[in-house]
Parts: sequence; C-alpha cells; structure tokens
Amino acid sequence: MPTIAVRDIAIQKRDNDLAIATFGRGFYVLDDYSPLRDLAGDSLSKEALLFKPRNGLLYVEQQPFGVRGTGFQGENFYTADNPPYGVALTYYLKDGYKTLKQQRQDAEKEAEKKKAAAPYPTKEQLTAEADEEAPAIIITVTDSAGHVVRRLTGPAAKGVQRVTWDLRTPAPTLVPPRAPTDDDDDSDFSPSGAYVLPGVYTVAIAKRIGGVVTSLGAPQTFDVQPEAPLPKPYIDFQNRFSKLRRAFAGANEVATSARARITAAKRAIQESSADLKLRDQAVALESRAVAIQRKLRGNEVLAQRQENETPSIADRISTIGRELGRSLGTPTGTHEESYKIASEELTVELGKLKTLVEVDLKKLEKEMDAAGVAHTPGRIPELK
Repeated sequence: MPTIAVRDIAIQKRDNDLAIATFGRGFYVLDDYSPLRDLAGDSLSKEALLFKPRNGLLYVEQQPFGVRGTGFQGENFYTADNPPYGVALTYYLKDGYKTLKQQRQDAEKEAEKKKAAAPYPTKEQLTAEADEEAPAIIITVTDSAGHVVRRLTGPAAKGVQRVTWDLRTPAPTLVPPRAPTDDDDDSDFSPSGAYVLPGVYTVAIAKRIGGVVTSLGAPQTFDVQPEAPLPKPYIDFQNRFSKLRRAFAGANEVATSARARITAAKRAIQESSADLKLRDQAVALESRAVAIQRKLRGNEVLAQRQENETPSIADRISTIGRELGRSLGTPTGTHEESYKIASEELTVELGKLKTLVEVDLKKLEKEMDAAGVAHTPGRIPELK
C-alpha cells in the first residue's frame, strides 16, 4: 500500500476479508486474512506452517465482455481485479530456502562486512551450483481417498507465501492443440484439466532441496462444493476427453520430431557418398509424416488461403475444449459425436505413426549408419 491515511476499515466476517478505505478515495482488500491469527507465539519459531484454507466454491467464472477483464472496452473502462479463482493455499516459512549460489553470495557479503577475504569457490562448488535444482515448496492436494489430485510448486522465500489452486486436475497436455487466432480468447487455449468433483480435500506441503523431498508442517483439510450439483455425464465425458487430449499431444509431438529427423536425414544423405536410393526412402517417409501431421492438425497450405476443409483432429479437440472448458454442464450430442470421430481418427493415425517411427524410420537410420552417412538428430551411432 502507498503511504496514505486510512479512513475506514471493515471486516467481512463470512470470508475473513479485510477492506480498507483510504483518504485518496481508494479501496484495498486483503483476501482471507485468517492466517494472521495463527502467526503468533510458538508458530513463528517453527520451520514451516501450513494454514487451514478457506473452503472452495466450484463455479465457472463470468466473462461479461466475452473475454477476460474488460475485453474490448479499452483502458478507460474501470474495473477492479477479482481474487484469483480457486482455493488460496497459504503457508509460512521461517527462514526460506536458498540455492547454493545464493548461500555462497551471502557468505561473501558477510565476509566483506567483516573486512575478511571471501574464499574463491572451488571447481566442485561451481559445478554443484550449476547443476543444482533450485529449492522449491511442493504443495500436494489429495482427495478423500488419498489419491493425488494436483501437485503445485510454491516459492521457497522467507515469510508468508500464497499459491492458488484453480480447482482443476492437471492439464493432459502442456501445449494447446493449435495456436489461437485473432478471433479466439487466449484464455480458452491455455492448457488446463477438468474441474474436480465436490468433496473434502487435504493439502500438505514439503520442501525439495537437492532433489530430496521432506514433509513440512501438518496437513490441512478443506471442502469444495459447487453452486449446483454436477451432472454425472459431465464427469464421465471429462475423464474420456482428458485421455484423448493427452494421446493427441503425444502423437503431435512424435510426428513433429519424426519429420525433423527425416528432413535432417534427407540433407545428410544428399551430402554423403551413399546411394541416393536412401534419399528416395527418406522422401517417401517424409510424405507419410506430412500426411499424418495434416490429419492431426489440418492442411496448413489450404488454411493459409482460407479454404474450407474437413475439421482436423486438433480442430475437434480444441472446439470441445473451448466449449466445455468453461462449463459444468452435460456435453451435447455434438460434443459426443466430435469426440467419437476424433478418437477413431486418432487411433488410426497412431498406428501409422508407430509403424513410421519404430519400424521404417529406424530401418532407414540403420542403413544410413551402415553407409557412413553423417550423424543426424535422434540417431544413436554405432562404433565397430
């Protein structure tokens, strides 16, 4: 907060929010200040402390302007930010955890204050600093049966920290099925899992230092309830759809990698003294890889010219994800039909992709190695 006179303070007792009105006619809200009640006495001497979260309300956030925020209203249309959606998970770290490099730099600063010479780090120390995985706080959410629902990473700095769980399961893919266009809402393309089911959940925190995970503090429980009961068809469909998205993401990545390997093979064969029949084989494999990619993601040549095409597997998946990603309702018949078509088509392309990569491309690369062709990415050389 800026240095300004506070004229009024109000406590929202139901949610434990603190509202502050300033002399400059500004308003500030501290969401769920209840952890501050436990920050006293012996609690401050503990290495870490996990506070009891506020119960979560499961709903779909409103987007009155079609997209997040003010949409296309411009900067002059004033709105204030809402609290992050989900359950706020708050914890306290007495000292925090620093990397080996930060610890060395702190020791050097302390030595400088004492007018002492700071020792130069050894080769082993510099290597350990470069290889070290930064310390982190691992936040694990489990359901009433003890199954891990979500695992989050939080800051390891000293003091009170807060991470918000968005009440979703892990994303089945790390990247969206296709890039968003100018007509799309970017938020619809951020990978995310399905909304979790109502029930009681448990959260626990642990520190990860040097690759070793150690539990911290006592776990806490909280309740998640929806505004309205979730229909069973929604739950069943989301489970099936998550598997489809995960399989598509894997197929897309493998197809892209295979095509890059084939392109490199073509160039290496061309510049070698090997029989050019090997290049003909690479060209044939490339045609098959292109066909698989276009079935997965669509014909990019025709798409650039705005030509109408049969929806690709990616089109069907992204449409379902966009329409049901912000919904807690029953999937429509169109969603079920699109899922069925995408699932059947992906099964066929996965078979083709497996043969291409694990049989034919591997055979070509083995022949390239025998012919003395220069090394290409993804090919393990043999030395005889």
